[in-house]
Amino acid sequence: ITAPIIGVFGNGFISEVNLLPATDEQKTAWAKQQETLRQFGFVTNRQEPEDPKGRPTRVFTTRPYFDRPKGEDREKIDFRGVITLTKTSPGYMVVLCEGRRGRGFYICGACGAGFQDRKQPHRTPHGVDCSGKLESVSLGHKFVTDVLRLQFTLAPRDEGHLEPVWFAHSLAYALVEGAAHILEVPATDLSATVAYSSPDQVVPPIVLYDNVPGGAGLVARLEEEGVLLECLRAAKIRVSGGCGCAKNTSCYGCLRSYRNQFAHRHLKRGAVADYLDKLLAAWP
Repeated sequence: ITAPIIGVFGNGFISEVNLLPATDEQKTAWAKQQETLRQFGFVTNRQEPEDPKGRPTRVFTTRPYFDRPKGEDREKIDFRGVITLTKTSPGYMVVLCEGRRGRGFYICGACGAGFQDRKQPHRTPHGVDCSGKLESVSLGHKFVTDVLRLQFTLAPRDEGHLEPVWFAHSLAYALVEGAAHILEVPATDLSATVAYSSPDQVVPPIVLYDNVPGGAGLVARLEEEGVLLECLRAAKIRVSGGCGCAKNTSCYGCLRSYRNQFAHRHLKRGAVADYLDKLLAAWP
């Protein structure tokens, strides 16, 4: 399956509908990327490996996307007029590695050879010259797990001119840390992403999910009002400044982790702290 990566998955393809505003540069970069799912797997070339002369080149970590629910949407629950929660159900998640600096990888459509940099002409995995066209792609996989969707209805302040999508990511990772604390599980057992939204939604929908194929019933516990409230309070403590970083940034003591490196420069704990203060004050 190949499809241009514009921003959000939907029904096995990338949806161009209801996207947040993007710059022309972003649209051009997204249009050049593709998702490639190879059902038969991958092979290496047949040359003898060279002796290592240093550490392997690091490739940036993966980025999760919410594809779609598996089956019909579940019941929605309104929590005090500030959060609308779609009850937990199995859903398809797609995890992509977008390459160094988001430049993707180059895959030949004729022979399947792959490179981190464009090489033309090149050799096939069998050592034969090939002049096939190299396409810019991201590599990834899809799995099913338990997903819980949260729609926040309170509008955040325009502090620091943080784009809505990155504010939602900042809030999502605070919720992951808060939920892990309340559920007494490692934060790596949970994860989050943002489902891109229509302009009338003040905060893009946040998707929390069990970070294991098939699900483990963790995010389902947040359907209880008391548990969700404690999660919000724990998230507020997480971004309250005890970590020592400035309000207009973040660190590994509040929002950052190895898994969300793609968003590090956009995550700001101060905007989330102010928002959670406002939300908890509005919780009757």
